[in-house]
Amino acid sequence: MLTVFQCITTEGWTTVMYNINDAMGNQWPWVYFVSLIIIGTFFVLNLVLGVLSGEFSKEREKAKARGDFQKLREKQQIEEDLKGYLEWITQAGL
Repeated sequence: MLTVFQCITTEGWTTVMYNINDAMGNQWPWVYFVSLIIIGTFFVLNLVLGVLSGEFSKEREKAKARGDFQKLREKQQIEEDLKGYLEWITQAGL
């Protein structure tokens, strides 16, 4: 299983292929390794891209929530300032 992972990550897969080729005395193991590399790297790439996509979605939601919170705080601050100005104007008119 570790050797399959080593081949999928393309780290030294040619050495493994040549060792198997020497042990079997057959020239066909390359078919297995090439198909393993193509399918395995496609799977690993999709897995990594899926994780990255999920994390970016979470961060986008967090950024939107922070922006909404900031807008709410600004609105509350404006309302408090406006209330203070209205009280000041009302007191000045009396």
